[in-house]
Amino acid sequence: MSSIPTIIASSKAPLQWQNFRFYTNSYAYLDDLVRCYGETFMLPLGGSQSCPYVFFSNPQDIRAVHSLDYGEFVMENSLLKAIFGNGSMLLIDRDQHKRDRKLLSPPLRGGEIRALGSLVYQRTIKVFGEIETGEIFVASRVIRKILLYVIVEIVFGKQNDQLYEEMHCLFSKLLTLITFPGDSLIFFDLLRVNLGVWSPWKRLQQCRQEIESLLQREIDQRRQQKKLDSRDILSLMLSNSKQISDQELVDELFTLVIGGFESCESAIAWALYWIHKLPDVKEKLLSELKSLPRRADPMEICNLPFLGAICDETLRIHPVFEYASPRLATSSVKIGQNQFAAGTVLIPCIYLVHHRPDLYPEPKQFKPKRFLERRYDYSCEFIPFGGGKRYCLGYELVNLEMKLVLAAMLSHYSFQLVSHQTVKPRRRGYVITPSGGVRMTKVGIA
Repeated sequence: MSSIPTIIASSKAPLQWQNFRFYTNSYAYLDDLVRCYGETFMLPLGGSQSCPYVFFSNPQDIRAVHSLDYGEFVMENSLLKAIFGNGSMLLIDRDQHKRDRKLLSPPLRGGEIRALGSLVYQRTIKVFGEIETGEIFVASRVIRKILLYVIVEIVFGKQNDQLYEEMHCLFSKLLTLITFPGDSLIFFDLLRVNLGVWSPWKRLQQCRQEIESLLQREIDQRRQQKKLDSRDILSLMLSNSKQISDQELVDELFTLVIGGFESCESAIAWALYWIHKLPDVKEKLLSELKSLPRRADPMEICNLPFLGAICDETLRIHPVFEYASPRLATSSVKIGQNQFAAGTVLIPCIYLVHHRPDLYPEPKQFKPKRFLERRYDYSCEFIPFGGGKRYCLGYELVNLEMKLVLAAMLSHYSFQLVSHQTVKPRRRGYVITPSGGVRMTKVGIA
């Protein structure tokens, strides 16, 4: 086949207008598109129609896309190259992807992650304990201090306060750059040009170079050590450095660090917003937390059903990524009743499948109990971490951090929202975050 079937509907609006709507208010625009064109539609991303992007929100179609083998697709995520680099796990393919995934999986799975439970819990108590009673704070910024501390330990090993401070400074600067009004324009190909020191693209490049220099310094210092600690990710990667170039190392470390805190930071901030906006939800969660023994094991906390339901409902109603990893078909492929030509980009839409009324009645309402009353299919119905061979490596870490940060905060301190006005979703680079980061006040000790 030389073109995609005409049954795949798409907006007739100008390309740049479609991109503008998507990058400035993607949730609302996706709702409009599925209302107008149905559960499968085409949306040109990046300002070009040379490569058709087809969005799916039917669970069976999503399962079919996630089931594609390595030989049937390559990654098409050029929008992320501006931030992550060509060697990132998010962008590499096939043998290289299998190699890095196999290498990076052990430190992000099972016992290795569970061993971090106490660190996450105690770090949360410490960081929020430093906030004065009555003080107003931005939840996402405080949470960042916890999550970045943890990911620095996972990636670089035993905690180094100087390294943590440098990382915190540079990555906070990066997030400010990609949040600043207008800087999401870097996702338009035509605007990725160096227009001098005040241009968004130039500032992003400079910040990225500063972070690369810091990461390269850590790589060089670690190489000088006579014995590598096999428990941290950098040492694991250096022990396989004959297969991996320095630039690939830098790109992967960059992805691990920013991916290790940014999406979870947004998810926890959203959860805090809903918990404190809905008194019944907060009351039920506090009751569940009080049922625990005084010195509960972190894994006991992680197994609390209502706490888990709150985290799942947060990831459902406000997925930090609108869609899972796009697959560019390398040959003609059939998804559902449609045959797609080679060169078509197939995109499972996380946001839309999470907002299907047939799966999630009253999908715009925050209702954690739905996850206690029904089991959802994690391959195609509830997919906050994507699916198939591109399933998020850090999903266990995100689940653990969400639960333990929320539990530690609410078991030890009391908080309230500064305002009960509706917090709206806002793009920050490649993720969707709560506008303003959720402003809260510390009321006192729980």
